[in-house]
Amino acid sequence: MGKFVLICCAVTALFRGSLESGESHPGSSESHEKDDGKRYTLYCPNNKPNFFEAFRLCMDKYQFLATDESVEDSKKLADLLAKNKVQQPVWLSGTDLGQPGSWIWLSVMLPVGGVSSYVRWKDNAPNPSSCMTAELDDNNIKWSTKPCSQTACYVCQSFG
Repeated sequence: MGKFVLICCAVTALFRGSLESGESHPGSSESHEKDDGKRYTLYCPNNKPNFFEAFRLCMDKYQFLATDESVEDSKKLADLLAKNKVQQPVWLSGTDLGQPGSWIWLSVMLPVGGVSSYVRWKDNAPNPSSCMTAELDDNNIKWSTKPCSQTACYVCQSFG
């Protein structure tokens, strides 16, 4: 429980900093997929962020680091990555930093697979890296993990 409170405090601090920074990130390429009110945007700047920076950068844009909670979400994410020829993992908002082995979507504070039982883990995943990525595997989205301090492109989501 203590780690969960610490994560919530860190996220709050990131949010406050994001409102004050107003920074922009040249070199980002954006692409959108919209259906049923959920919109995904891919950002792949030259200076790729770590997990926490990606979380804050989405908030800077009044968006959230993406979730993948259904077959429809996975299809939209797969189409987005394929259309942009992204051949590397991208950050999603899944993490088990609060309690190892208990994955949550940090952006919406819901357990991964908890509402719909929907999961897309790659073989041999998750591992103890603590932060979730998504990548194309035979034109399908698969989740994997990597250390939160590593860098990657990222996908934000908004509703509207």
